[in-house]
Amino acid sequence: QQQQQQQLSSSPSVSSLTSSPSVSSLASTPGSSNSSSRKRSKGKDAEENVHVVCRFRPVAANESDDIAVDIDGCRVSLEHESFKGAQTYQFAYDKIFGTWATQEEVFRHVGRPIVDNVMAGYNSAVLAYGQTGAGKTHTMFGGGFGGPIVDEYLARTQPGLVPRVLDQLFARIAVQSSKTEFVVRASYIEIYNEKVKDLLAPNSVEENETLKITSDGQRGLWMPQVTEVPLRSTADAIHVLQAGAKNRKVAPMKKNELSSRSHALFLVSLRRRQRDQVSVMTSQLYMVDLAGCEKIEETGAQAKTLKEKKALDDRVTESKNINTSLSALRSVIVALAENRKHVPYRNSKLTRLLSACIGGNAKTTLLICCSPSVSNSAQCLSTLRFGDTTQRIKNTATVNSAMSYHEVLAAYKAVRLQNRKLQANVMQLRNEVRVLREIMDSDGGAGSTELLMQLRSEIATLREHVNNAGSPDSLP
Repeated sequence: QQQQQQQLSSSPSVSSLTSSPSVSSLASTPGSSNSSSRKRSKGKDAEENVHVVCRFRPVAANESDDIAVDIDGCRVSLEHESFKGAQTYQFAYDKIFGTWATQEEVFRHVGRPIVDNVMAGYNSAVLAYGQTGAGKTHTMFGGGFGGPIVDEYLARTQPGLVPRVLDQLFARIAVQSSKTEFVVRASYIEIYNEKVKDLLAPNSVEENETLKITSDGQRGLWMPQVTEVPLRSTADAIHVLQAGAKNRKVAPMKKNELSSRSHALFLVSLRRRQRDQVSVMTSQLYMVDLAGCEKIEETGAQAKTLKEKKALDDRVTESKNINTSLSALRSVIVALAENRKHVPYRNSKLTRLLSACIGGNAKTTLLICCSPSVSNSAQCLSTLRFGDTTQRIKNTATVNSAMSYHEVLAAYKAVRLQNRKLQANVMQLRNEVRVLREIMDSDGGAGSTELLMQLRSEIATLREHVNNAGSPDSLP
């Protein structure tokens, strides 16, 4: 552990933190998948599979020391004993991290490509999935969020993917800020008992109400009531994470002393414009920490007094809602993997908000977190199967670049000018046809028929150009 902390404290993502300047505002059969045979297209606006990564945490003190998994590169074998007897299940993913993997290793494989995609104008997403206590929140966020000094906070708490990705994003922005203007905004929400809450403004809606989710043709899904905070540095981003984490629902469970009881979504929007251009490129980044799937009896809550009974009822309600939303997510995953015509995105708030990430316009990575102990082999098998199904889903990511108002206006004026020139050519040809007809009437049409047909053909061609000149396809 001391060696891991030394590696983290000396990693580039941490050491570059203080030097980053502010930015100017502007379900399948086990073993059926093979990561080496699954082709991931790298072309522009290309269809590609969801990227699936698996991470095993170290064995906990309250678990059996017997290990149920065997890792071989990008393949993992799981020994699980059920009423049918002992069986071996095999899975293959894009990357598998063993219990020895550091936060920096996970960032290098998962986080850096996410930053590359966001800077290139693609929507991107990373989702952490697994049972309660599997290490999802640690992988995504790292340790506690109480440190007031950013660099000390990162070095002390083994930062997860989210702070490292944000740090790398602002480091990349700083390099390009002389030629490019950036606007970065962040929102932080949770889904608790099927209600969407703003973690940055917890009192923005009543306790029993939810943030409204709406959609339109330009913005897609969005929440008009949600708080959007402008970010100019990694320090700003960390402060937003700290503020939101204080309002997230957590509770002690059997397998985790401080278990997340809600799904958390940290959303970052990026707008960029070259200083010598007026076109704008936008991208969205979804970083999602899903609540852990669990059996109700594993909540660990016991009731002796009336107050304890109410707390027990709350834990049971939480678990039911968590499992219901995760079940809806699995239904969406299966529908997409099997290419069904109907995908039930509207069955829960979670699946509706993630519709762009799963089967939509985004480059998505699913990070499944597991325990290697035989004590949790059943839950581990369920998680591995979920990842195996998810990697069959294909997303079509598109670069989000659009012309500005001034560019559209200039293109429209160019088309109108071209249209007027074509109209003038048509009028000239009509006059020539009229003259030819007069000549044909005077000499009986000798030698003029072929020329007349040629002119009529040219007129028809010009008319077609005129009709197409004002269409959207003619815009440069």
